[in-house]
Amino acid sequence: MFEWNPLLIAGRPILYFVYGLAFFLLGFAILIQRRKSSRLKLAKTLPWLALFALIHGLAEWGYLFIPLNEPYLSPGAVQGLRLIQILLWILSFVFLICFGLALFEKSYKKSLFLWPMGVFGALLVFFLWLADHSIGIWLASDEMEIFARYVLCIPGASLAAFGLNRQRVELRNLGSKWLLRNLEIAVLSFAGYALAGGLVAPEAAFFPANVINVVNFKNLFGFPVELLRAGLGTMMAFSILNVLRMYELEDQKRFVEINRREALAAERERISRDLHDGVIQSIYAVGLTLQRLKKTGTSDPQWTLQLEYVLNSLDTVVTDIRRYIQNLLPENDGKELLGDVDWLEDALSLPVEIKTDSRMLSRLSPAASEHLNLIIREALTNVSRHAQATSASVCFRTRSDGLEVEIKDNGKGLAKADNPGERKEGMGLRNIKSRVAALNGTCEIVFTETGTSVQVWIPWEGNIIAEKGEGTGS
Repeated sequence: MFEWNPLLIAGRPILYFVYGLAFFLLGFAILIQRRKSSRLKLAKTLPWLALFALIHGLAEWGYLFIPLNEPYLSPGAVQGLRLIQILLWILSFVFLICFGLALFEKSYKKSLFLWPMGVFGALLVFFLWLADHSIGIWLASDEMEIFARYVLCIPGASLAAFGLNRQRVELRNLGSKWLLRNLEIAVLSFAGYALAGGLVAPEAAFFPANVINVVNFKNLFGFPVELLRAGLGTMMAFSILNVLRMYELEDQKRFVEINRREALAAERERISRDLHDGVIQSIYAVGLTLQRLKKTGTSDPQWTLQLEYVLNSLDTVVTDIRRYIQNLLPENDGKELLGDVDWLEDALSLPVEIKTDSRMLSRLSPAASEHLNLIIREALTNVSRHAQATSASVCFRTRSDGLEVEIKDNGKGLAKADNPGERKEGMGLRNIKSRVAALNGTCEIVFTETGTSVQVWIPWEGNIIAEKGEGTGS
């Protein structure tokens, strides 16, 4: 059998360095790619996994750096470093348990109370060690490591594996088989880590550590379990990093949904306008004609009753058409508009501050809300492309006669030397002004040296396409 001892001795520093680096890069990548506007459940729970990966990477690096510096440190300093390493190792698995619990809806809130308990417990043990250094000897013992692996590592990795497997349905909706394959690899790597990292513990006199331990593992398979753990950790990191592509697929799906909703809203608006301006007005003209016939007609009671019946029927038809027009337009509670602004913040990588009360937005008609959504989208897109801004803000202000919206950025703006009369207005700004005009509102675009401000005012009244009108009857 191939002898692994020389390879392990020579490659142990590289092994632990790559092992810790894989986890540390995983946690860092999760944090920098996080999308707070994502509606995926997995995205909302990934910060727990990031905390586990970052802290666990630091703890695993301890197996590399502490032995390298041990000849230059006092025994007390070495013991203190090992205690910190063990506390970080335990704390990382507390966060892994939080991640697993967060993937189960009914248990999600429990994880919010678990991590403070883990931090408090780690600090308590650390302060006890400061009071009595003999506690450090017990913490560094094999019994403590076995206890931590059985109680924390196995449940944490198992919960993560089962929880990730539950996300298959959600990620399948993104339409990527490649994404699902990486999720399956992540599930297998966490399940394998529960066995290799939790069940295979140091040798001890009690069960199951007297049977399933690192010594028997090496005797059975011919290589140390540390190598398997490093491989599983690396596979876990790469698979989760690939799963993060779900943000890109979600953005693509969101773009398609927004374009579909925009096209649907435009078609509904066209149908509503045609019904209101065409069909209803034609019925109204027929009603006026019948009204004149009623005034100039005969005195026959039967004739009068029939005209009254026809006029009432026309009023009923107009009422039904108006109700149908209103039903064509989606409900508006303001949340969809604010959600789209949050999503644009992530999609454009531009911090956007929102100042509003969503209840005021519900006063807008659905058509006005849709126009306002596209106005804000166009303005923020222009900021991201041309303004070289580091932040932007969208402020909604309530006025007695309407809603005022200001989209402002801290970009380069225009220099004082620019001639305002020579500025060319792009298609985006023309679209913004066109949409504002369709809502009977006003739009002012202010260019300064410190940024650009798009100020829009929309009246409360007059922005509903299907307005109430007079009946055809008397």
